[in-house]
Amino acid sequence: MKKIKLTLLFILSFNLVNAQWIRQDHLLHATGSACLSGLTYCAVFKATNNITMATVSSLGLSLGVGVLKEVHDMRTYGSTWKQSGGDMAFNVLGAFASTYTIKYTFRNYQKKPKFVKLNTYETYRTYGRAQI
Repeated sequence: MKKIKLTLLFILSFNLVNAQWIRQDHLLHATGSACLSGLTYCAVFKATNNITMATVSSLGLSLGVGVLKEVHDMRTYGSTWKQSGGDMAFNVLGAFASTYTIKYTFRNYQKKPKFVKLNTYETYRTYGRAQI
């Protein structure tokens, strides 16, 4: 049943684009934000192993780049924030969709601390903290 719903959603998304309910530019904004936030999330999580830092940095970078692009459009093409509101909405949609899809898909893959045996008294140390 889940596959049928996803297939129908996929087909419907193409019909919406062809009917011009969603402009091609909006899809480019959503795709660009999704790619940027997904890559940032993976890179930060791999470097820090911190889910919160990866989430905040991926959303912040993706939305920051989206705002800078809209400011550039305002200065270059003379558009207003009212005209750019749809673009920013799709930037937010793409960033959140990508970040939270990756976050909840790989939430069980956080690295576990390693235990090192120190002596015969069964004392173990985890990165500098002793545990008995």
